Amino acid sequence: MAEMINKKLEPTVVTYTSLMGGYCSKGKTHNALRLYHETTGGIAPSIYTFTTLISGLFRGGLIRDAVKLFNEMGEWNIKPDEVTYNVMIEGYCEEGDMAKAFGIWDLMITEGCVPNEVTLLLSTD
Repeated sequence: MAEMINKKLEPTVVTYTSLMGGYCSKGKTHNALRLYHETTGGIAPSIYTFTTLISGLFRGGLIRDAVKLFNEMGEWNIKPDEVTYNVMIEGYCEEGDMAKAFGIWDLMITEGCVPNEVTLLLSTD
């Protein structure tokens, strides 16, 4: 990042989302979340930003933070897509919270997002 800034290259939402994904894949979810909070003051997140972070937070055991981010999406006028819903469903399934997983399934359908093959596989595991 410092090199980009020194070369007067403006980081984009794609740059930041990639960095957040890297942090999450290395188990550094707190760093990813910190970067999210630092960047949203100047750069609007995308659906990919939210989905990347929510997935990483669930994998890191930070379920409350994942749910908080999921709920923040509307503040940015971003609607969850089938991938985001699948990440939420899978996260709750991994935690053994089937009631919440099916609650997300219901929300997905209520919001007009059509479940895909992955959603169906998650619901049968």
